[in-house]
Amino acid sequence: TFSVVLWVNFAFFGSVAESTAMSIVFYRLNWFMVTLSLVSSFYFYIVNFLKSNYLILRRLVLAFGISFAFFSLFSPWIIKNVVRQPWGNEIIFGWLNNFFNLYALVVTILVVGFLLKKYSGFGRTEKLKTQYFLVGTFLFALANIIFNIILPSFTSSVAYQHFGDHSAIILLGFTAYAI
Repeated sequence: TFSVVLWVNFAFFGSVAESTAMSIVFYRLNWFMVTLSLVSSFYFYIVNFLKSNYLILRRLVLAFGISFAFFSLFSPWIIKNVVRQPWGNEIIFGWLNNFFNLYALVVTILVVGFLLKKYSGFGRTEKLKTQYFLVGTFLFALANIIFNIILPSFTSSVAYQHFGDHSAIILLGFTAYAI
């Protein structure tokens, strides 16, 4: 939850910062927090909640997560630059951004896929809680895939990124209700 809240806030600060240098810092922190939320959600839901080991997969998710977190924060390979637009600050992506998006998509699919795989073995109460979580996760993932991965990939613009980022309230709301 903490990393998702920071993810959304840093994206907002990056879009409205007066200085492009500050905008780059906020957007890089945004991508850094996205990476932390992906790694933490994978570990929380797959490893801890489902008690699944998947040692090689865990190591891959963690290794790629640490790498992308580092590159997000300290290199121009994911976020290269920022330019001012009438609607806010526009990210100029680096060459590694599409690989980052692929990583985010794969981790999201893994979390949802493993939950669906274990779903049939849950009791009635666990199934109901998992349904709420899956609905929230599906809506959150769908909004992020559309607004944070597909649209920026085809339009080279993050003008609508906030729709995906702010959909985190859907995930947090459904998850809180499930708990």
